[in-house]
Amino acid sequence: MGKKARVLVACNINGIAVKPDDVVAGSAELIKQLEGAGQADSHKTAVAYAEKATGREVIDLDLGGSGDGAEGAAAGGDGTEGEGAE
Repeated sequence: MGKKARVLVACNINGIAVKPDDVVAGSAELIKQLEGAGQADSHKTAVAYAEKATGREVIDLDLGGSGDGAEGAAAGGDGTEGEGAE
Protein backbone atom coordinates (compact mmCIF):
# COMPACT_ATOMS: atom_id res chain seq x y z
CA MET A 1 0.00 0.00 0.00
CA GLY A 2 1.15 3.51 -0.74
CA LYS A 3 0.48 6.87 0.83
CA LYS A 4 -2.82 7.21 2.72
CA ALA A 5 -5.39 10.01 2.42
CA ARG A 6 -8.87 10.84 3.70
CA VAL A 7 -11.48 11.24 0.96
CA LEU A 8 -13.30 14.59 1.15
CA VAL A 9 -15.96 14.19 -1.54
CA ALA A 10 -17.82 11.32 -3.19
CA CYS A 11 -16.08 10.49 -6.46
CA ASN A 12 -14.62 7.70 -8.59
CA ILE A 13 -10.87 7.16 -8.45
CA ASN A 14 -9.37 4.72 -10.95
CA GLY A 15 -12.85 3.26 -11.38
CA ILE A 16 -13.39 2.79 -7.63
CA ALA A 17 -16.34 4.61 -6.04
CA VAL A 18 -15.33 6.29 -2.78
CA LYS A 19 -17.24 8.47 -0.32
CA PRO A 20 -16.31 11.12 2.23
CA ASP A 21 -14.22 9.84 5.15
CA ASP A 22 -13.07 6.73 3.30
CA VAL A 23 -9.33 6.22 3.67
CA VAL A 24 -7.54 5.43 0.43
CA ALA A 25 -3.96 4.43 -0.30
CA GLY A 26 -2.16 5.02 -3.56
CA SER A 27 0.99 6.32 -5.14
CA ALA A 28 2.32 9.62 -3.86
CA GLU A 29 1.66 11.09 -7.31
CA LEU A 30 -2.00 10.02 -7.33
CA ILE A 31 -2.61 11.29 -3.79
CA LYS A 32 -0.99 14.63 -4.71
CA GLN A 33 -3.32 14.94 -7.73
CA LEU A 34 -6.37 14.15 -5.59
CA GLU A 35 -5.31 16.77 -3.04
CA GLY A 36 -4.79 19.32 -5.81
CA ALA A 37 -8.34 18.68 -6.99
CA GLY A 38 -9.71 19.08 -3.45
CA GLN A 39 -10.82 15.44 -3.29
CA ALA A 40 -8.48 14.15 -0.57
CA ASP A 41 -6.38 15.18 2.43
CA SER A 42 -3.23 13.22 3.32
CA HIS A 43 -2.36 15.09 6.51
CA LYS A 44 -1.82 12.53 9.27
CA THR A 45 -4.54 14.00 11.51
CA ALA A 46 -7.10 13.85 8.69
CA VAL A 47 -6.26 10.21 7.98
CA ALA A 48 -6.29 9.30 11.69
CA TYR A 49 -9.70 10.98 12.14
CA ALA A 50 -11.26 9.07 9.24
CA GLU A 51 -9.77 5.76 10.36
CA LYS A 52 -11.05 6.22 13.91
CA ALA A 53 -14.43 7.76 13.05
CA THR A 54 -15.50 5.21 10.46
CA GLY A 55 -13.59 2.04 11.21
CA ARG A 56 -13.63 1.31 7.46
CA GLU A 57 -10.82 -0.60 5.79
CA VAL A 58 -8.27 1.29 3.71
CA ILE A 59 -9.12 1.19 0.00
CA ASP A 60 -6.05 0.39 -2.11
CA LEU A 61 -6.27 2.47 -5.29
CA ASP A 62 -3.30 0.74 -6.89
CA LEU A 63 -4.89 -2.73 -7.00
CA GLY A 64 -5.16 -3.94 -10.56
CA GLY A 65 -4.39 -0.55 -12.08
CA SER A 66 -1.38 1.08 -13.62
CA GLY A 67 -2.41 4.57 -12.51
CA ASP A 68 -2.93 5.75 -16.09
CA GLY A 69 -6.37 7.10 -15.14
CA ALA A 70 -5.12 9.30 -12.32
CA GLU A 71 -5.70 12.57 -14.14
CA GLY A 72 -9.30 11.68 -14.92
CA ALA A 73 -9.83 10.65 -11.32
CA ALA A 74 -8.41 13.88 -9.94
CA ALA A 75 -10.61 15.86 -12.32
CA GLY A 76 -13.70 14.11 -11.01
CA GLY A 77 -13.83 11.56 -13.82
CA ASP A 78 -14.04 7.85 -13.44
CA GLY A 79 -10.34 7.25 -14.03
CA THR A 80 -10.92 5.19 -17.17
CA GLU A 81 -9.84 7.82 -19.65
CA GLY A 82 -6.35 8.18 -20.95
CA GLU A 83 -3.71 6.10 -22.58
CA GLY A 84 -3.54 2.52 -21.36
CA ALA A 85 -7.00 2.46 -19.80
CA GLU A 86 -8.93 -0.78 -20.20
